[in-house]
Amino acid sequence: MNKRRTARAILITKDNKLCVIKRIKKGDVYYVTPGGGIEEGETPLMAIIRELREEIGSDCSYVNKAFEIEDEKQFDTFYVCYECERIKPNGPEHQKKDVNNIYEIINFEIEDLEKLNLVPAYIKDKVLNLAKRAISNKEKDINKYC
Repeated sequence: MNKRRTARAILITKDNKLCVIKRIKKGDVYYVTPGGGIEEGETPLMAIIRELREEIGSDCSYVNKAFEIEDEKQFDTFYVCYECERIKPNGPEHQKKDVNNIYEIINFEIEDLEKLNLVPAYIKDKVLNLAKRAISNKEKDINKYC
């Protein structure tokens, strides 16, 4: 069986918050990092840039590969991204929203990540540590790229 390949973002906003997506599907509340499937002919980098525009409406000039992680279903490539500009999201998730499928973009303080039901749960510590490090390095990195 081929594993689904995805590209996901640890997206740091202009005001040093972490951007995640709150999902409510059939009553289940959980949070995910922005990103999604890698399409035919795309690299993971191309996919994360496209996904951030579609899901968040975010343009990022700084995108740096952080880590890869694999489970029984999929292979994820994570990137640390600094948001440079936010426009209106235009992806299919926004068109699928209804009472049984709620999709909300949330920016929150990094420390609050521990309280959230981040899915998959096994990435939470890694995302938290990388987000903290990204914020401390942001000024140095962002001046080069944004």
